[in-house]
Amino acid sequence: MLRLFYKVHKWVGIGIGLFLLMWIVTGMLLGGGEGRPRDGAAPDYSRAVVSPADAQALAASGDSALREIRAVELDRIGSHLLYRVRGTGGTVLVDAEQPQRLEVTEALAREVATGMFPQGSIEGVELLTRHDRGYPNGALPAYRVRFADRAETLVHLSVRDGMLAVSNKDLRLNGTLHGLHTFASLRALGLARVPIRRLLIVASLISLVVVVTGYYMSLPRRWTRG
Repeated sequence: MLRLFYKVHKWVGIGIGLFLLMWIVTGMLLGGGEGRPRDGAAPDYSRAVVSPADAQALAASGDSALREIRAVELDRIGSHLLYRVRGTGGTVLVDAEQPQRLEVTEALAREVATGMFPQGSIEGVELLTRHDRGYPNGALPAYRVRFADRAETLVHLSVRDGMLAVSNKDLRLNGTLHGLHTFASLRALGLARVPIRRLLIVASLISLVVVVTGYYMSLPRRWTRG
């Protein structure tokens, strides 16, 4: 009986130990991670002459599929002030400086990226329709502006909701480490959050087995005979 417990403890412990080692190492590396690049000075919101009520009316007018508006947010992308109007049917962007809807185009993506990195040289622009390591989450489709710099800077601008995401090779490495540390990388295999949580529960139960078998083997032999 003791030999069986020993084998279970040994081989299961080796597997769990590797995961614990990865978790500890990635946690230590994440502790020294760099912050995100800043996207310029604070915006001048006094330039927003369109009212929230007018933005809501513009967002729901014409051929818009937006219904049951739940939120109207004043935000910016680059130097542009905008309203992000959310509701049933999606999100509509409205220019906060003139009464018209704002469409995210390749030209706008280039303009925003150039404003954020005026000294940079744009290597190319592409329209993403699926997530990858450079853009692991966020609304799709999205324009990716790639800079020809040593940091391999990427600026992403979502066509659907106008959200901006900036990264470089250091931040992407940090994101990979974070995914390994939190097991979020398993989502690349097509797993949703619920299955990942269940896997973590199973791993915790297996770890408990390792601990229990370890305590059992540490007991005096006269207590474990039979």
